[in-house]
Amino acid sequence: MARSDARGRPPRTAAEGQSVPVAASSLLLAVHQSGYVVVPLLVGAAVDTALGESPTVLLRWCAALAAVFVLTAVTGALGSRLNYAAELAWAHGLRIALVRRILSPHGFAGPGRSDGGLTTLVLRDTQQRAGLATVAGTVVPALVSMVIGFAALLTVSLTLAALLAAGVATTLLLSRLLSRRLIARVDAERGGLLGIGAQAEDLLTGLRTLKGFHAEAESVERYRRLSRDAVRSRVAAIRWESAYRAVNSAASGLLLVAVIWFGGSAVLDGTMTVGRLVGSVGLVQVIATALDRLTSMGTLIARASSSRTAIDEVLRAPAGVSDGPLTPPASGPGGLRLRGVRSGPLRGFDLDVPAGSHVGIVARTDGDSDALLDLLARESGYGGSVLLDGVELRQMPLAAARDRLVVSRHDAELFPGTVLENVAPGQDARRRAGPYIRAAAVDEVTRGLPDGLGTEITERGRSLSGGQRQRVVLARALATEAPVLVLADPLSATDAATEHRVALGIHRARAGRTTLLLTSSPAVLAGCDRVVVLDGGQVGFAGTHAELSHRPEYASAVFA
Repeated sequence: MARSDARGRPPRTAAEGQSVPVAASSLLLAVHQSGYVVVPLLVGAAVDTALGESPTVLLRWCAALAAVFVLTAVTGALGSRLNYAAELAWAHGLRIALVRRILSPHGFAGPGRSDGGLTTLVLRDTQQRAGLATVAGTVVPALVSMVIGFAALLTVSLTLAALLAAGVATTLLLSRLLSRRLIARVDAERGGLLGIGAQAEDLLTGLRTLKGFHAEAESVERYRRLSRDAVRSRVAAIRWESAYRAVNSAASGLLLVAVIWFGGSAVLDGTMTVGRLVGSVGLVQVIATALDRLTSMGTLIARASSSRTAIDEVLRAPAGVSDGPLTPPASGPGGLRLRGVRSGPLRGFDLDVPAGSHVGIVARTDGDSDALLDLLARESGYGGSVLLDGVELRQMPLAAARDRLVVSRHDAELFPGTVLENVAPGQDARRRAGPYIRAAAVDEVTRGLPDGLGTEITERGRSLSGGQRQRVVLARALATEAPVLVLADPLSATDAATEHRVALGIHRARAGRTTLLLTSSPAVLAGCDRVVVLDGGQVGFAGTHAELSHRPEYASAVFA
């Protein structure tokens, strides 16, 4: 067989390509900030040269100041708009890359990730990481204005420039020391938020189950503890943020006081003109403001750094299941053969499923059935051999294997949209899905809905009952028309009369197509060509439903 081009690698694009807009916005904002450096120099020069001169001289200085203010306003507006657009585009790109990776059929290797944690990652962390565009649009202009300001101050007073340089260096050192603790607190805060997000998602998902077991109080108490810990982490982070900002503001203020004292003394002893003092104080204020803006980015950088780590862990996570190297032949009749399969609790599991047959599988434990479903769905590795039409399943590309062997679990999700869209999306869906909608008795469900098949259902199908959701999921599975279809407990939430009708519908709809039915439903098993009982990870015994009904161990599993 030929080698496939598919490598099994999940998409890892960071989707950050906003370097040009961010650079352009930073340049515009640097021009904007530089204007504020020029203003005190012009004011100081006007004070020294215009006093005692004609109003025309003063008017010229005012015209120059007006031109600087116009330039500053235009470049600031353009730079801010461009920077904000780049941040939004960056966050959008990150969200798309994350959703593509999360939905990748290859899955993740290693520990699982909660739905709540992934939701936080997509909605919150992408925005925080994209906040680095704001950081760039603040840091670069601040540095430019500080450099120009220092250069201008050097022409006024070397001593004043040296004093300012020492103060700035001290402030940056303090900021650096505090930022390390701040990053640690932000990481702890993020962990707490992920915990309560995941817990909230789990509570909402299992709400009906919790009520059934009267476990509401215990669940609320567990959530309260997690929320309290998250609040403590957040308060600790805010405490360090406040300390960080207070130190930076105090340092900038003390620096300005020192410069005013030094400059005022120089004016009093005649070594500095009033205009130069005005210009110097203005420059120091500009530099102090730039320094404050520079150090205030510590919080944003800390949050962006924490979010970047979390995002990269997902984008760069190794695939849980890789593609096989072989290009599969044309779709076959659907014969399935398992030999010596080892996966989880399965130990030396053998099974022959002739093409076109319907085989029922009764598992004595959930572990056995889950392991079988996982390996057939290519969601876990396995030892031994699983041949689909003579081709090893793990050697096939993942997409091809899942097109030919479809696994439908009893807890499969429904999505926001109409009933019909959940069964068979696309053009001509009603005609294509019609036989399967009737086979799964979905038509009986839609008779009681306001818009029939066009009725919108809520997220995860919560607007439907458990049995109604199961029938929609079943119709969707049947509509795939897969050569091999594996159905897990397709009718566990339906009443006996509906179970009997739908069981007949399944076997009629899948006539001539290979079907595995993991169930303990007598109505479904009665229509199977053969029933296999899984016990202890191996085939315990097998036969037709009628033959096995007289065995006590079978009767206890099926008729109990």
